[in-house]
Amino acid sequence: MANIIPQHIIDSIQDAANIVQIIGEDINLKKMGVNYVGLCPFHSDRTPSLIVSPSKRLFKCFACGEGGNIFAWFQKYHNMSFPEAVREVGKRCHVEVPTVDLSPEEKTAMQLKEAAELVLQESSRIFRANLQTNDPAKVYLAERKINQDTADLYQIGYTSDYNGLTTTLRKLGYSEQNILAA
Repeated sequence: MANIIPQHIIDSIQDAANIVQIIGEDINLKKMGVNYVGLCPFHSDRTPSLIVSPSKRLFKCFACGEGGNIFAWFQKYHNMSFPEAVREVGKRCHVEVPTVDLSPEEKTAMQLKEAAELVLQESSRIFRANLQTNDPAKVYLAERKINQDTADLYQIGYTSDYNGLTTTLRKLGYSEQNILAA
């Protein structure tokens, strides 16, 4: 039986979560100004490049580009699905997570949507990585007075190859159905 977590519960869990405390249980964080820094566990980090912002309730690695909210942390660091991450953070924040049962059709639609979201996240990562290696694109952003922090915040990326994304996604194992759904 499939189920879904109501959005207002997800929002209340995110509001209740102390991102610094929870991420600090996984990695060592040190206060630096208004934020906290630590070694990023998503790449070979020798100097702290992971920033955790308690005011924005986000984490961001300025070396490898990983980032997101507390649920994204659990999905990446603990290899959890989004619903599993919400439930785990909810448990740590003492917020009960009720569920709504789905029909088989709704379950199929939800699975397709989740798969499409994964394709979109991977596409965004690819585009952002392309931007880092394309000098004309970097010059264009500089001319528009868009710095790296802004590009990271809005997940600005670049591609010049119309079919390259599809080819790359297929090589990474994404199905044609999921790519088309995205």
